[in-house]
Amino acid sequence: MTRSRMFTVGMGEPDRDADDEPLVVDPDQRQWEGWPADRRGARGEIAWKTLLSADLVASDSLSLGIARLRPGEALREHRHPQSEVYLVLAGEIRLTVAGRGRRVTAGEAAFVAGQALHAVVNEGGEEARFAYVFAVDSADEVTYEFPHE
Repeated sequence: MTRSRMFTVGMGEPDRDADDEPLVVDPDQRQWEGWPADRRGARGEIAWKTLLSADLVASDSLSLGIARLRPGEALREHRHPQSEVYLVLAGEIRLTVAGRGRRVTAGEAAFVAGQALHAVVNEGGEEARFAYVFAVDSADEVTYEFPHE
């Protein structure tokens, strides 16, 4: 992966010179990613763009991305050591944690504890998009375990 083009808000400069200046990433500059074709059956048809991650930009402590689920698509049951936060941006999802499901709609946020077995499904009729956040320097630090793989 290549490092993102960075700039400071209001200055439009290509490099971040000070820690007190915001780092802004344009999601349109990122390509959608997904699981390898041979793993989609067990992992789901989700697509994502990692926006903030130390392996891509000069950030630390948190990683942020956006995910897309078309109607009927899912991120299958999985776990990882890190806690995760979701913020639904558009549409709605069904978030299941430890076997208990809950509908989460645009504007709502959800917290999933580290090691909790969870899944996300778009049961609605329109595309769902949500932001996800991990308290790690790099998204590469998140190790996914899919029990049905």
